[in-house]
Amino acid sequence: MACLACICVVAGIIEFLLHIRKLNLLNIRIVVNGSRGKSSVTRLIAAGLRAAGVKVFAKTTGTAPRMIYPDSNEAPINRRGNPNIIEQRYVVNEAVRVGATAMVIECMSIRPELQRVEVQRLINSTIYVITNVRSDHLEVMGPTIEDAATAMLEAAPKHAIIMTAEDRIFQYM
Repeated sequence: MACLACICVVAGIIEFLLHIRKLNLLNIRIVVNGSRGKSSVTRLIAAGLRAAGVKVFAKTTGTAPRMIYPDSNEAPINRRGNPNIIEQRYVVNEAVRVGATAMVIECMSIRPELQRVEVQRLINSTIYVITNVRSDHLEVMGPTIEDAATAMLEAAPKHAIIMTAEDRIFQYM
C-alpha cells in the first residue's frame, strides 16, 4: 500500500512539472476574474491580441463554455459532470498543442481557495484582470463586497500585473 502511495505521489509530481513546462511555452497568460462580464472581457482581450498579431488561445466558462482558437474558430467544452478547475490543465495542453504563445482564460472558480489554486498554480497568470466586484456569490466570497474584492486580489500571483477599473479594489491593492 505504501508503495502504491509513493508511485501516486511521484506520478503527481511528474505531471505537475510537465504542466509547468507547458505553461512556460505561453509567454502571456491572462486570467480574467470578477463578478460580471468575464466572458466578454476575455473575448475582447483575445481579439485585441489577435489583431496585434499574437497567436492567442482563449477560453470562456459562462453558460456556454468555449475554447477560442488562434484563427478565431470556436469549439464547445463538453463536460462530464460539474465544472472543475482541473479542466484548465486540458486548456493549457490545447493552447500549447495549437502553437499559441498567449492565453486568455476566464476564471471559473467562485470559492477563494480554488481561485488561488486556479490562478496561481494551474495558470500562473502573468496578467490578472478583475472586471468588477458586485454582490454575487457573497455566500461563498463574502459576507461583504469588500471580502469578495479581497478574495479576488488574493488569487493574483505575486509577480502578476493586476488590471482593473473597479474603484472598490484600489484601497485593497
